[in-house]
Order: sequence, then structure tokens, then C-alpha cells
Amino acid sequence: MARALSLLIWGLASSALAAITSAEEVSAVDIIRNPGPYRNRIITVRGIVLNPRPATVGGLAVPPTSVFELSAGPALLQVLVPPDCPVRSMVTVEGRLLLREQVGQNIYTNVTRAITCR
Repeated sequence: MARALSLLIWGLASSALAAITSAEEVSAVDIIRNPGPYRNRIITVRGIVLNPRPATVGGLAVPPTSVFELSAGPALLQVLVPPDCPVRSMVTVEGRLLLREQVGQNIYTNVTRAITCR
């Protein structure tokens, strides 16, 4: 029984890691033009961090989530991340593109919830 449980846990962990490492690289422009095929999928997108700010509820920050725009050419994408992405630097974001995400009273559409930001 313990062996079956450990195999199940290992399988789930390796599936999660495989999803992260096999994230499809997508251009921000492609996401803006047609987000449908990328929704609820793990994607990788590159760009420059602009306008970082804490996610807020009624004017109060909701740690540890921050929001920023990822600028890539003419496209701006909203990204929800832990607050460790450097401002005005080129970053690679891996995360899940969501149709909508609510943080407190703020609703974000076609937003990427970042897993990593480097």
C-alpha cells in the first residue's frame, strides 16, 4: 500500500514538472490576437516587466501576489506573480493562461498566473 502511494505521489510530481518543463513558448502578440487555444495551458512568454504593483483588495495589498504588464512588441499581457520579478528587465514567464482570475474585487481577463519568472 505504501509503495502504491509513493508511486502515485511520484507520478503526480513528475507530471507537474513535465508540464512546467514542456511549456509551449508563445508570443504575446499571438495571445492577444487569439487567446482561446492557449487558455488553461502552461505557456512560456518573454517580455519586459512594466508597471509592477501589488494585487489589492479594497486598496489593501494581497501578499504575496503582484501584478505587472509584460511588454513584448506591441502587446501588453497582465501577469499575476509572486513579487520577485525585477522591474524593467527582460523576463521569461512560465505559467497558466486563464480566461479570468479574481483577486479580491479585481477581475483580470486573459491573465497569466506565473509559476516562474526569471
